[in-house]
Amino acid sequence: LISAIYGAEIRGWSARGQKVMVVPLSLIAKSVSQVFFGEFAQVANEDGKSTIKLFNKMLFSMAAISLPIVVFFAILGPKLIPIIFGEEWLEAGVFMRLLAPKILLQTIAQPTGSTLAVLERQDLHLLREILRIIVFGALFGLISYFDMPVEEAILSYSIIASTYYLIYIAISYFAIKKERVTRY
Repeated sequence: LISAIYGAEIRGWSARGQKVMVVPLSLIAKSVSQVFFGEFAQVANEDGKSTIKLFNKMLFSMAAISLPIVVFFAILGPKLIPIIFGEEWLEAGVFMRLLAPKILLQTIAQPTGSTLAVLERQDLHLLREILRIIVFGALFGLISYFDMPVEEAILSYSIIASTYYLIYIAISYFAIKKERVTRY
């Protein structure tokens, strides 16, 4: 949608700014996701009482790993991007800084994605995805309608996406809490 509103050059800057940060974080998050899924499924099927403790441990671990990486890129990205990719990519470093909160919370939330599947709460998964479509559709509609400057649009996207990922985590958290009450 960024390219439809602002053009391919802006989309390129946005994509480059995200990829520099997201690629190393995705490798970590995917590894943690696989381990978390196995452990969470086992704990949920055995006694279920330790699921919230495991969930919280995973969130705090992901935050501890991701935060220094994101802060590093948010602070130094605008300086490093032009050195690595050339001066014409300077704006990608600025976008990297604006997208840092979204990327941090996305990385922390990513491993929790399997929680609702393990708990067999496809209804909540569907709700979460419908919410995502509505919120981001409305956001891009407003960005286009009000003809927001690109940096304001990227920052708005980052704030809304960050909020969405907090809700994403909260839905899983409350599903675990409810499951513990219902089952045990």
